[in-house]
Amino acid sequence: DAQVAAAEAEATADARIVARKADEPRVGTTPFQAARLMRAFDVLPEEDALVTFQTRLNVDLTRESVRGTCNLPHGLSTKMRVLAFCPDDQIEEMIEAGADVAGITEPLRRIGQGWMGFDRCLATPSIMPQVMKVAKVLGPRKMMPNPKSGTVVPNLKVAIKEAKSGSLLEYRAEGEGDLKATIGNAEFSDAKILENLKF
Repeated sequence: DAQVAAAEAEATADARIVARKADEPRVGTTPFQAARLMRAFDVLPEEDALVTFQTRLNVDLTRESVRGTCNLPHGLSTKMRVLAFCPDDQIEEMIEAGADVAGITEPLRRIGQGWMGFDRCLATPSIMPQVMKVAKVLGPRKMMPNPKSGTVVPNLKVAIKEAKSGSLLEYRAEGEGDLKATIGNAEFSDAKILENLKF
């Protein structure tokens, strides 16, 4: 009986330790202090390391959505592959503006066959009825052009340049109101990170 009681006490103690670890409080700090702590503890050892801002919003996502885009004052150097949905007679124009792939007929055919060689899709409102043909493919991957995400735009050339420069930030709250956004990289000074955080 003594051995059983000791084993039960040990199991209870283990459960308490696990519970404490699961409920371990997160340290709340100001953005300025967070930037200083990153440098002090050298948490960006790799050259291509990214700085991510994360917060939990006090919103009920079953009743409202929190998503949108903003332009960061300091763009992230990214290798984003951009697909610009546009009339086929504007393909060369969009490629010159910086798009990796452009057009409507050929991209729709390739996406229908399972091709996903891009990171962001951009489209004009007038071309969206044709893009809807691949909504079942792009939608589940959160790649479908949408006005709220800043990917359905009147001026494709400007949107392409913003996407390629890394200055266009798309954000979305998910789960219990968690919002994550990449706001810098290891090369950014504290001042640049803090200016991007003001989005």
